[in-house]
Amino acid sequence: MSVGNLIVMKILVFAIAACLTLGASSAFAQSQPQATSSPEGTTLTVNAQGFVLAKPDMATVVLGVVTEDVTATGALAQNAERMNRLVSALRSARVAERDIQTSRITVGPRYANHPYRIVGYGASNSVNVRVRNLDQIGRLVDAAAAAGGNTVERIAFAHSDPTPHLDSARRNAALEARRRADLYAQALDMRVVRVKSVMEQGYYGSDEIVVTGSRVSGAEPTPIAPGEIASRVSLAVVFELR
Repeated sequence: MSVGNLIVMKILVFAIAACLTLGASSAFAQSQPQATSSPEGTTLTVNAQGFVLAKPDMATVVLGVVTEDVTATGALAQNAERMNRLVSALRSARVAERDIQTSRITVGPRYANHPYRIVGYGASNSVNVRVRNLDQIGRLVDAAAAAGGNTVERIAFAHSDPTPHLDSARRNAALEARRRADLYAQALDMRVVRVKSVMEQGYYGSDEIVVTGSRVSGAEPTPIAPGEIASRVSLAVVFELR
């Protein structure tokens, strides 16, 4: 081997060794965890709900008429006649026009099996009645039944002005969120530094009673007990802990 070739081989050996050394150093550096620092502390998200109970001061009652006949026009005609009497009875009971609203009108065939065929038609008509004096609900149901009504679909109690009740629920939700944040911070040997964000996720403020079956004239009146309804508010609050 000539001297020139020997020198070239030595240069190649040194170059390969240098590359291996640099590669190993780079791989070692990448395998180590990279420390990162953030000016902000730990964040904690708390979902809390607040509620208050209070007596309702109004209700919506859904009253209606269901009729049947061999023809669709006959079912509708009977229904219209009885529904007009029902609405007149509500007006006579001093329910304001603005508190009576049609909610549903339907007409459709009735079927029988063996053989499968149309045997008649049914029609229904319902009205939402807003009642501002809860003591009047029972009398209105009786008056509607006497006038030809034969269904009571539901009763929904509510507050005429839900704002003060919802605001109380909002305060309770915020206090509950902070209480839980302090609890977690204490358990983690930290403290709450600040509130980063607050999001109201929803609210609810009415109770509904669903009545199944029909109200038949002459039967004992169904007792109406308004009780209390809950106003609820849900919050998502993000706290910063340190």
